[in-house]
Amino acid sequence: SADLGTLKAKSIQADLALGSLYADELQTGQLDATLALGSAELGTVQAERVTIENAQGDVTISRLVGASQVQVTDQLGNIALTLEKADGYSVQAACGLGSITVSGAKQASPYSANSKAANAVILDAALGDITLNFEE
Repeated sequence: SADLGTLKAKSIQADLALGSLYADELQTGQLDATLALGSAELGTVQAERVTIENAQGDVTISRLVGASQVQVTDQLGNIALTLEKADGYSVQAACGLGSITVSGAKQASPYSANSKAANAVILDAALGDITLNFEE
């Protein structure tokens, strides 16, 4: 496991074969994380680009700000993400076996919204739920 605590860096790359990734606060231009068996539990993430791939385990970002491109893929686990505002992001979400909930409302898979927005969020869970919330 890796606990990054509070970290500020130009870019962050984490590759974990076994174990989880934890952070209270990350400030970076680019966050790339690949996990094979473990979860990613991140508090506040301020990043231009975020890419997280997880084979088995949950991915949670409690608060994501300033992102222009976000891609989270989870083969076996849940994805939970809170973004700063709804209208600033185009969202594409899909899950094989699981449910998609956006701002408390269940949605059909695949889900798509705000296709013309400048910032993009792509969430894909093969076997797991996707929960997407927006700050008020």
